[in-house]
Amino acid sequence: MNFIFMLKGWIEFVFYSIKSILKFIFDSIASIFYFIAQCLIFPFRLLNRLFSLGLHFRRPNKTAQKPRKDDTKQKSRMEEELRRAREEVRQAREQAKKKEAKPNTDNDGRSHQEILGLSATFTEPELKQAYRLAVSRYHPDKYAHMSKAFQEEAGREFVKIQQAYNALIKNFS
Repeated sequence: MNFIFMLKGWIEFVFYSIKSILKFIFDSIASIFYFIAQCLIFPFRLLNRLFSLGLHFRRPNKTAQKPRKDDTKQKSRMEEELRRAREEVRQAREQAKKKEAKPNTDNDGRSHQEILGLSATFTEPELKQAYRLAVSRYHPDKYAHMSKAFQEEAGREFVKIQQAYNALIKNFS
């Protein structure tokens, strides 16, 4: 009977490890594609703005000309547009960082409700019941007879459960 519990524990550990690795790989690939898309789009937006001002890139004449007053105005207008474009890029990067940072998630990207197995709308008694069930499932003393690696994984999951509970219970206080 003890062997069956050990086997079940190992199977859960292997499944969770594979799931975590695959999630990390897919999230990494998605981040890379997003970064590449942003790098490809920005130059076209900048060129579009410059061309909309009527600024075209031409080869300079071999004979040097003195700058006219109109040229200085055009240059200052171009510098202003470039400053605006840089500001837009900075704001877009900040927004992307805010979207990536999920306040109600742990390091694996799972939400606190997912960790405790709760639905999007839950009550305080449901939260407490889910917490007790999860804690009893991953309590470190329960896995004291298993390998060190499995004990550490159960301990990490136990800590995540406690953090999720503490974050969610604040909504009811």
